[in-house]
Order: sequence, then structure tokens, then C-alpha cells
Amino acid sequence: MQQAPPVEYPLGDNSRLRRLVLSAWLLVAMTGLTWLAMADLRGWRVWLGLALMLLTGALAFRCRPSACTGTLNWDGGNWCRRDGAHASGGQATVHLDLQSALLVYWRPELGPGSWCWLDSTANPSRWLAVRRALYAHALVDAVPGTGVRAPDTSGQA
Repeated sequence: MQQAPPVEYPLGDNSRLRRLVLSAWLLVAMTGLTWLAMADLRGWRVWLGLALMLLTGALAFRCRPSACTGTLNWDGGNWCRRDGAHASGGQATVHLDLQSALLVYWRPELGPGSWCWLDSTANPSRWLAVRRALYAHALVDAVPGTGVRAPDTSGQA
């Protein structure tokens, strides 16, 4: 299996991801409000439903994606994230693939990880190259030398 060629891809605009999180919460809120409108307004269940709706809103706000700036670089063998003068090596893992956007978890060698949103509109000419690098790297890491994912031995489906 050939390695993916080196690529540098800009990070930054995560407005699409913010809209996705907001849309998910609005769906929860609309469902909750519909339930409240149809429910018997006496008893603890109404308050529990309202509390859960507000809790999910607070969690969505607290966990909202922050701007992940700089560039994600693949040199053909290792990942590096550059942000201005600072550069750090680490691992990039795809967690959500929407074809024109990727949600990637960046785990640096030192320090806490962060979620990065890669959007095809940031650099359309390099979009396929960064996708190839992310997926080719995941396959090679699974079982070194074979390009095949390691079998799941956890016993969980």
C-alpha cells in the first residue's frame, strides 16, 4: 500500500459544526416543547422534562466547538498541527465524515486534545489529499505493514 502524499490543510471556520450542534439542540427543544404541550401539566414529569431540555441546552452551549486554528500537516509519515510559531506532533482521527466536512480529534503528544472541523471550502484543491492522508494513515496504524484494520477483540458489538 502506498503512503498518502504530504499535505497541509487549513483549520479554522467551524460555523457548519456550530450550526449542526445548534440544530440538534433545537430538535431536542422542539420535541420537549411538543411533549409539554400534550402532557398533563401536573406532577413531576413535566418538571423533569423541562429540566432535561434546559440541561441539554446548557451542555450544547458548554460543549460548543471552539475555533481550531492553524494548519494540519501530514508529511507522509507523521501528523503535525501548526498554529503560528507553535507546532506539535500528534495523531488525527476522523470521528464524523460528511463527505464535504470532517470532524477530527487532534491528540497531541503532550497536552489535551481538541476537536477540529475540516471543511472542503477551506481549500478545495487539497480536500481529497487530506482525506486520503487521514484514512490511509488510519489503515496503516491498525496493523502495521498490512494496511488492514485490526480485528475487534473487545467482545463488544
